[in-house]
Amino acid sequence: MSNGDPILIPSQDMLLGLYYLTKKKKNNKFKKIIFSSNEEVKIAFNNKIIKLHDNIKLKYNNKIIKTTTGRVFFNSKLPKNIKYINTLLKKNKIKKIIKKIYIKNTNYIVTKFLDNIKKLGFNYAYKGGLSFKLDNNLKILKIKKKIINKNNKSIKIINKNYKNKLITKKNKYNKIINI
Repeated sequence: MSNGDPILIPSQDMLLGLYYLTKKKKNNKFKKIIFSSNEEVKIAFNNKIIKLHDNIKLKYNNKIIKTTTGRVFFNSKLPKNIKYINTLLKKNKIKKIIKKIYIKNTNYIVTKFLDNIKKLGFNYAYKGGLSFKLDNNLKILKIKKKIINKNNKSIKIINKNYKNKLITKKNKYNKIINI
């Protein structure tokens, strides 16, 4: 933090995931249930009673707050000394949160928080279809490698044919370009 801003901020995929996680549905009525804890929200979500972007009511510090399921999930990763954050998370907001956590906590707690939001962000970027799965990229790389190997073999044959004077220099050039 040379200028007061955190050096470590989440990557684009993580930011997308955190944005998606804390997004609110428009014109979505609040559920009639008032949840008494983060755990109760997680149980309801896991049992498909509520969805990620549903507007819900949560008892927090003896008050009822209007929030979303995803925001509850994000807030469950915050250190205890940070107040509930009930907003859509964009890059600048996340920077401010990290800075506040850095100022109020030990390096261990900051590192733990960053690791938790990294996992959370990647998870919801993937679940929201906002990120590419590594397996897909590996498949593309394997296909690309096969194509390159095939083309390299073709180029070797063309070079051999040129060396044996079976084709002209212009023919060699055109054949290689056509690969």
